[in-house]
Amino acid sequence: MYDVAIVGAGTMGMAAGFYLAKDGKKVALIDKNDPPHKNGAHHGESRLMRRAHLDSDTYTPLATRAHVLFKELEAFSNENIYITNGMLCFGPNGSEYVHALANAADKNHVLYDFLNGDEINARWPGFDLPSDYEGYLELDTGILLNEKVVGTYRRLAEESGADMYMNETVRSIEREEDAVFIDLGDHTIEARKVIITGGKMVNEILEHMDMELPITVLRKTFSWFDGNKDLYKPDIFPSWTYVDDEGKIYYGFPNIEEDGIKVGRHDGGREIDPAAEMEPFGYFNDDAELGVTKFIETHFADSTLNTKSGDVCTYATTPDMDFVIDYTDESKQIILACGFSGHAFKFSSAIGEILKMMANDEVDDIEINMSKFKLSRFNK
Repeated sequence: MYDVAIVGAGTMGMAAGFYLAKDGKKVALIDKNDPPHKNGAHHGESRLMRRAHLDSDTYTPLATRAHVLFKELEAFSNENIYITNGMLCFGPNGSEYVHALANAADKNHVLYDFLNGDEINARWPGFDLPSDYEGYLELDTGILLNEKVVGTYRRLAEESGADMYMNETVRSIEREEDAVFIDLGDHTIEARKVIITGGKMVNEILEHMDMELPITVLRKTFSWFDGNKDLYKPDIFPSWTYVDDEGKIYYGFPNIEEDGIKVGRHDGGREIDPAAEMEPFGYFNDDAELGVTKFIETHFADSTLNTKSGDVCTYATTPDMDFVIDYTDESKQIILACGFSGHAFKFSSAIGEILKMMANDEVDDIEINMSKFKLSRFNK
């Protein structure tokens, strides 16, 4: 019998698997695919890492813990997974977004610089911002190399004794008083505790437990742009986000692997059937646009930037964009973690640690306020 079986071995599942296996637990990781892969939300080269969040009471402490754990993971694994080149968040003069991040940073003792548009342009000549723009620069964060992170978690979990059941389909989940049984067709996994981290397919898994959550799956696109490489290297250009007065949210990264600078839109997206095959990048006429080209033309110094390539991923979103991290019932046999809404990778190390603590019945030791993540909010 396994101590813990994890259904869904993507970002959160693999992180939890690593922490549990490293803790000496007997762990099984089960996935419909073979992570790292391109069928979900953990591919695409890079993810933003920022500690300050608009919610300074829950998400900022969670990101601060994640930052520490990612640094520890990098040292423990001897893998380069974290580029600490600064994380810039900017917007028009008086931006509520920028000022809210600064307030969250002040409250949580996060180091930052507050810059105007001219100062941003001087520090990074790749930008060409209006002088009255305002920016929040977080000094000790930057970029997570997401596929390397997931691959590193997997390698370390396996080295710590975790068993991988890849390309498997869950047929049923049955509970008894002291165990949970997961039918995979050719074999059955028996475990004392189960963690479900099913990503976009979570409701397909929850059907076996007569549960369903209000999860909407969105198809998202992002693009790489080719231009003056000397302006956009990671050592001289930051990762960044921008929020305009209408609530449009853009994000981007420097030229990391000679693929060009990566730019995308966080808001919007096309609702899709999570079980259907997703249309590739370029299938829709606006895949490479979504206002991104105009944004680049008006905010970047290099006017030669052209779309080089693109890709698609998914967001599995909750109505309030907050995560679900909770026990499914009072037995505490099954833990559910899902609905990460396109903004969770930066928290994944801390979420993996929290899932480990929940599986080990160590919830009293969790220092993060978990009330936002309760299942009960959907019953109101």
